[in-house]
Amino acid sequence: MASISAELRNQRWTRDSYLISTDASLIPVPQLNAAFASDAVYWAKAMPEAIMREMLQSSLCFGLYDTTCANPQQELGGAAQVDDDDNNKNSNNNNDDDTAEPEEHQRPQHRLIGFARLITDFVTFAYATDVWVDPALQGNGLGRWLLGCVQEMIEAMPCLRKSLLFTDSWEKSVPFYEKVMKMSVVGGQPGVSQAIMQMRGKWSPHFTGKSG
Repeated sequence: MASISAELRNQRWTRDSYLISTDASLIPVPQLNAAFASDAVYWAKAMPEAIMREMLQSSLCFGLYDTTCANPQQELGGAAQVDDDDNNKNSNNNNDDDTAEPEEHQRPQHRLIGFARLITDFVTFAYATDVWVDPALQGNGLGRWLLGCVQEMIEAMPCLRKSLLFTDSWEKSVPFYEKVMKMSVVGGQPGVSQAIMQMRGKWSPHFTGKSG
């Protein structure tokens, strides 16, 4: 039987030409770093690749891809564009050459248009962070879909006590997270600090069946 973490890291959803996958091994680090270096991800910075890989391996990651854009790295001359992979692969401990997982550059690539991750123990707690959707594609419901998938995985955790996030956007993001992720504000002050939001899970001693 697969572990909880292995199962949560092997999920995928499709809608039209779009794919969401929790397989972090599909994420080409240089492309995600390009997003982290952009103004759209104002709270973060690009990282050394080895450190970025360790971050991804230590989190539950959600990549959102446009599968109609194949091999964009080749088309763009290898520039650091934000692109990623379509095929979800299971973990495999077999060391035979013919079953080894292909190198990142050998995989068919698709354009990475969104990302989110959970810092989590996969059982009791999840902290949502680094939520990003390509600004050119915002307003099409992709962010809502992405975070709906994130919320689905949060609620799949067997002994969830709490999910948590911080946001600077009181006017826009707070109502959005209240609706999509069942969050409530538990700290912070508009115009002064970030909103601290949480959802209590069924294994919280303070669970009431309501959000917050």
